[in-house]
Amino acid sequence: MKRTIGIFAHVDAGKTTFSEQLLYLTGGVRTPGSVDAGTSHLDTHEIERERGITVFSGQARFSYHGDEYTFIDTPGHADFLSEAARTLPILDAAILLIGGSGGVQAHTLTLFDLLRTHKIPTVLFVNKTDLAGFSREETLSVLKARLSPDVLDWDADLAEFAAERDADFFEHYFSDSVTESLLHKTLARLLGDGECFPVLFGSAINGDGVLACLDTVSQFIQTSFDETAPFAATVYQIRHDDKGRRITFCKATSGTLRTKEFLRGEQVDELRLYQGGQFVSTPKVTAGEVFAALGPRELLPDGDPPYAPLRTRAVVDDPVRSLPSFRILEAEDPALSVCIKGGEIELTVSGKIHIEILTHLLKTRFGISATFTKPTVSYRETVKAPAIGFGHFEPLRHYAEVQLRLDPLPRGAGLCFASECPRDVLAESFQNLIRTHVYEKEHLGTLTGAPLCDVRVTLLDGRAHNKHTEGGDFREATYRAIRAALHHAESLLLEPYETFTLYLEPEFLGRAMSELQTCAAECEICGHDCIKGRAPTATLAAFRFDLASFTHGTGVLTSHFDGYEPCHNREEVLAAANYDPDSDLENPASSVFCAKGTSFVVPWFDAEAMMHTEKKEG
Repeated sequence: MKRTIGIFAHVDAGKTTFSEQLLYLTGGVRTPGSVDAGTSHLDTHEIERERGITVFSGQARFSYHGDEYTFIDTPGHADFLSEAARTLPILDAAILLIGGSGGVQAHTLTLFDLLRTHKIPTVLFVNKTDLAGFSREETLSVLKARLSPDVLDWDADLAEFAAERDADFFEHYFSDSVTESLLHKTLARLLGDGECFPVLFGSAINGDGVLACLDTVSQFIQTSFDETAPFAATVYQIRHDDKGRRITFCKATSGTLRTKEFLRGEQVDELRLYQGGQFVSTPKVTAGEVFAALGPRELLPDGDPPYAPLRTRAVVDDPVRSLPSFRILEAEDPALSVCIKGGEIELTVSGKIHIEILTHLLKTRFGISATFTKPTVSYRETVKAPAIGFGHFEPLRHYAEVQLRLDPLPRGAGLCFASECPRDVLAESFQNLIRTHVYEKEHLGTLTGAPLCDVRVTLLDGRAHNKHTEGGDFREATYRAIRAALHHAESLLLEPYETFTLYLEPEFLGRAMSELQTCAAECEICGHDCIKGRAPTATLAAFRFDLASFTHGTGVLTSHFDGYEPCHNREEVLAAANYDPDSDLENPASSVFCAKGTSFVVPWFDAEAMMHTEKKEG
């Protein structure tokens, strides 16, 4: 049987030590590595060894009780949550470490919720139980209160736990006819369905409890992969080796793939199986294996990029020449969402440590010295009502014209395309080009230059020339039509919101509620030590800083992105942005016409009268 398991933890919970012991005890490595000595088998990057933290997800392979395992070590720092989240689609199970002395930290809650959302069977391991002051009973109580009432002490009465949650098992339990096989089957179902979270205790530095944790996964997590089916794989990570070659990391979910065959239309030149920083080449991979492919150049991780809350600008000597290097980092971390704005490179980040890592990577890998502006909240823009825009691109020997309508969509819908243009007016091939150009770029709004979202772009009409139209002409016409429509539209500024849970001592509840209300939060007290609610990301970030101060570090706040809503302090944000859409030369709304062999630019507010298509009714 093949299994892929991920290891997750808050920083300083002992995750790397646990990982090294697991590899050592199962024969995956000859000696366990050490964070302090910089000899970890999984933290192989220079910056990881310098800082003593995991930054990039690593993998290793080992065998145990006749089964094959791929072990995925993920970053524990909150700034690299997106790196950890990218591994979730390939996991069959997860082990979540909790520091016995530190308890349930905010990031622990975030990771646990992430694993539950993705329905990953999860085993909890409480580490560092050998340290003074550790209380098993108190830890269990906190785990049940803050994580889930379905947390199960693996040394407790397992049958009683199962009887409380499974009706069929209850009948056997009540009639005293429980068998070991039935108990095993029931616990496996509960674990697989997210109704049971086994918790084990130990000390990773001594190896105590490590194999018991693996035994739980081995006995209760079952997998099945079909090697005879057509090949399919999940892409979860992009990296580049020291020669700049692109490495696509995947998990085979069915079938078999051999070198020189095709992965989603791209030929595979080499297949690799990684063990930390080392690898072996293999002629084929089969269902259930995690592998790396060299050859594909366009594949990206499956799924949408994780949400990153902050936007910053990179200050570099030459943004145009530096952009390809940023694009390489964006391929490795899609959450960066790189774009050029106002002649500068703009991207999203997760926090201070993330920026420090990016600065280091740019310098060491590409020789680029970069600084970053103070991060601000990542805003979005949309439209309140339908708006029509034209784009005309006709420099000498080129021609394309596009008429589009922008319609508002519900929150979270993203950007969509539709066509109401007959094919006898504009050929299907040109309409498909327009569709491509709508989706290929992050279009910016006209209020602050924030990305456009929750809009349907509908093609109403278009014109092409039999001789002079080329594909790039429709790119220019489409971009300009969208931009012109935004100038006509009544735009809406959106800001990110988060749902949050706050645990703190009862004596601080009153002050916390008072400060949260000044943060435009909607919240309520839940129990004697908990507040739950929803607030703008911008104000919640400020509250988080104050919380540490007035609770003396005892308050635990966890939050999750919960979509975009109209900005609560719109005028203040607009003033701070000071954005002039007509000065944004990378995003013009003007059109280009040609007369008597000479091209000229017409501003968006005058261009409509010169168009060759007639304005459609919205």
